Order: sequence, then structure tokens, then C-alpha cells
Amino acid sequence: MRKKHWIFKTTNRAWVKRRLNSLYMVSWDRFVCCEDCVTFYGWIARPKDKYKDFLCLYFFKDGSLDFDTSSAACSLDIHEIITGTRDGHVDCKKISSDFRGINKALYL
Repeated sequence: MRKKHWIFKTTNRAWVKRRLNSLYMVSWDRFVCCEDCVTFYGWIARPKDKYKDFLCLYFFKDGSLDFDTSSAACSLDIHEIITGTRDGHVDCKKISSDFRGINKALYL
């Protein structure tokens, strides 16, 4: 019989649910379980141009969290929700602004 992944234990499920729901701007889509980390993938609507930005939220077995997002508009809010502070935030940058000549870079 296969051992149940640590993320599916009752207390961990409640922790994950609270964290996912706290990110009110995200529509959650998928997740991947690895040994020490579970990654959740979601989408953030961009009403002005009808595109969507992504959010990857990483839950580590030791209780820590991390994230990556393509959302310039929501990145600081996401950072604050996850860390409880605005300190240490790093802005997302467009590939097209610093890496000219990349195949299939979006120039929106």
C-alpha cells in the first residue's frame, strides 16, 4: 500500500486551504506533489488585456512557503500575504525588456 503524502494529512490540508484562500486574486488550477514540496499553480486575471498571470505557490514540508508570479500588479500584495511584510519583495521583470532576441518573447 502506498504511503499517504504528507500534504494530505488533515492539519496540512487545513493549512493549505487557508493559504490558498488568502490569495483572493488567484483562481487555483493544479498541483504537483514532490517529496519535500508541493507546488500549486493558479491564474490571476488581467482585465485590461484579457491575459492571465501565473502564480506558483510552494509549500515545503518544514512549514515554509515560497512563490513565483508573473503578475506585476499583484506581486507585492502576494508577497505581503505570504510573508506578513512588504520587506524583501523583488519585482518581476519582462524578458523582452532585458533579453532582446529571445525566441518567442512576448512584446505586449
